[in-house]
Amino acid sequence: PVRAGAVTIPVEEALRLAPDEAERIRPYHPARDWRARARLEDLCPGTRVGALRRRGTPRPEVGGPDQSGRRWVYEQGDSLAGYLQIHLDPGEGTLTGAFDLARPNALAALVRHGLGELLRCRIDRAVGRFPFDPAVEAALVTAGVGYVLHELFTAPAGNMLLLVDLPALVEAAAPEWTRRLAEAGGARDELVLELAAGEQEARVAIGPDGVAPTRAPADARLAAPVREMLLLILGYRGPRELGTTIECPPDVLPTVERFIRRVPTATGPLG
Repeated sequence: PVRAGAVTIPVEEALRLAPDEAERIRPYHPARDWRARARLEDLCPGTRVGALRRRGTPRPEVGGPDQSGRRWVYEQGDSLAGYLQIHLDPGEGTLTGAFDLARPNALAALVRHGLGELLRCRIDRAVGRFPFDPAVEAALVTAGVGYVLHELFTAPAGNMLLLVDLPALVEAAAPEWTRRLAEAGGARDELVLELAAGEQEARVAIGPDGVAPTRAPADARLAAPVREMLLLILGYRGPRELGTTIECPPDVLPTVERFIRRVPTATGPLG
């Protein structure tokens, strides 16, 4: 239940969709929708961190509208903008799906619809397995769907991150950072940036020729705990996503984001 001042709003009312949104949701029709569903799965989560990648070409599905009441699509215009299914376990329901995150209302409406169905099934705990993506979080927040974020690792020892040699890691990353900087239009200013993680430090020179290790005096410093620094270097987070857990001058941050940024990856516990 949602408490707004002195008023308590029943969860059924809090999840109720506006009529125009409810009209866009219908049961999944395998024979008609399988191509659009495959497209959505390639779009999201196929290119994002933590995605379960499909093996091979999707097979055509047959059959009429889903009669289980556990799979739905969201139609917007002439195309599908989202697909959702729920799986029921004793006392818990799992929501999975694929969405066009450029149209976040599809994700929001389908999740609220799925939660409503779980409520009618007397399920009081829901787990949504979605890609780690700021657009997913923003859609849920905008829709008023409260949640607790849990990061899932599917590999053994996924929490055992060890930074052995920061200067060597920076040297190995420099060619990739140079490529990303070129893709972003190059460096706007020349800068020597010191990276600090735990007790280790390394410096990089950023300029027209790209990013390269250096021992020159630093103009600015990017400091973070070891885990957060690895998340940045591996492309699992962007600098702004880590917020106050990193230290970086605000005027330097735009330059950093041109070569240290989140990138789609789905291999290993952290990419």
